[in-house]
Amino acid sequence: MYGWLFSPYNAGWKTYIVVGHLEHGKPTYTLTEVIPETVGQQVGFPDKNGVEIHAGDKLDVLPNGKREYIRTVVWNEDYAQFEALFPDGSGQLFTKRECRTFEIIGDIHDNLEMLK
Repeated sequence: MYGWLFSPYNAGWKTYIVVGHLEHGKPTYTLTEVIPETVGQQVGFPDKNGVEIHAGDKLDVLPNGKREYIRTVVWNEDYAQFEALFPDGSGQLFTKRECRTFEIIGDIHDNLEMLK
């Protein structure tokens, strides 16, 4: 499901995904309640295999076609952009072009052992 994450005060701070669409030529919105921790944020770029990259994904970075290092995708608040973090916590902002050298090898949602 694609949409906007929304937590209104007047709904007791419940969290929803808001999806907008046209119905009979008029804008209509659907609210679906969600558990915030289960919502994934898509980066907007695919990896080298065409798979969409999401926050929390583990990436095998292959700049020369061989494994060089593994990073984790996170949101950088200071730059309002996604970045790929090294295990030591240092990171690098990335562009669509650089994503062509990334390969998703797992994520923290389906592979909890990757949190370690």
